[in-house]
Amino acid sequence: MVAASPAPAEGKPAHQRDLQRRARLAALLIGPILVCEYFILTDYETGSFGFWFVVVSFPLFPLLAALRSWLVASASKGLDRGAWQLIALGCLFMAATEAYWVYLEFSPGEGTPFTALTTVGYVFSPILLLLGMAAYQNRPRIPGASMVQASNLGIVFSAVVFVYLLSVYQALP
Repeated sequence: MVAASPAPAEGKPAHQRDLQRRARLAALLIGPILVCEYFILTDYETGSFGFWFVVVSFPLFPLLAALRSWLVASASKGLDRGAWQLIALGCLFMAATEAYWVYLEFSPGEGTPFTALTTVGYVFSPILLLLGMAAYQNRPRIPGASMVQASNLGIVFSAVVFVYLLSVYQALP
C-alpha cells in the first residue's frame, strides 16, 4: 500500500502570515496615534469628538504600552526582565502623569496646570525608559556595535535633555 503524501499547507507560508499580522498590528497602533495628531493640529472645540479623543488618548496610550511591557517582562528572564520592567514603569509614570494633567485641566483653576507632581512624572518617565533601553541592549560580538548602541542612546538622551531645557525655559517668568 502506498502512503498518502501529506496535503500541502493551506494558505500562505508562516513567515508571510507573520508579516501580515505584524502589518495589521502596526496599522492598529499607528492609526489612532495619527487621528490623535490630526485632532491636535486642528482647532477642535471643547466637548467635540476630537477633544474627547485626545483627552482619552493621552493617558490611555502609555497605559496600554505599560501593560504590554509588563506582560513582556513577566515572560522574560534575567536582565531582559528588569529592562522591560523599567520600560513598563516609565510608561506607567507617563500614563499617571497624563491622567493627572487631564484631571487638572478639568478642575477649576486658572491657566495651564504646571505642578510639581506632573513635573516629577515627566522627569522620571524618560529616565526610566532610557534605563530600560540601556539594560535591554544586546551585546553583539561585532566590533564597534556597542559604540553604535551607545551613540543611539546618546541621541535619545540628548533629545530628552533638550526637551527638558525647553520646558524649563518656558516655565521661567
